[in-house]
Amino acid sequence: MPESSLAQQVERVALTLRDLMQFQARMKPVVPKDMERLRRQVTKLHPSDHRKAHAHFDLFHRIGTVLMGRQTAPTMGELSEALSVPVSTATRMVDWQVANGYVERLSDPDDRRIVRLGLTPVGRRLLRTLDAFLKERIEGVLRRFPAGERDQIIALIRRLVDVLIETE
Repeated sequence: MPESSLAQQVERVALTLRDLMQFQARMKPVVPKDMERLRRQVTKLHPSDHRKAHAHFDLFHRIGTVLMGRQTAPTMGELSEALSVPVSTATRMVDWQVANGYVERLSDPDDRRIVRLGLTPVGRRLLRTLDAFLKERIEGVLRRFPAGERDQIIALIRRLVDVLIETE
């Protein structure tokens, strides 16, 4: 079989991504109670716009991942930089997450003027629940492939992410 041109490959990737996005919209998995509560709260923010609601849910996960992955609790500026979003966007989401008990503002022990951010116990539990749920879903998909193909998929996805990081 002749090798595809780059333009043909681009078209195939674009179609595959569209298929994945459509599939995601149709998935109605049973989610743990904590995640369902967060989903309802986020949906109230944008009752008629599911894409915005999904974006807020995604941003909770991204913020939680940054907060859990740091040795020192980040400042709002450090968080916005890690998320590649404006400080105003990060502030709005953190304000909402503080009001709903997922994130807390912490005093810096060395400088009272600095405010740091951390997950509350509820936020940590929700993030662990979300991570476990995602891993369960990934496992369900990967089981459909032989081990060798799984390794290829993982290597290619990792390489794709590395290339995207390099081009930023």
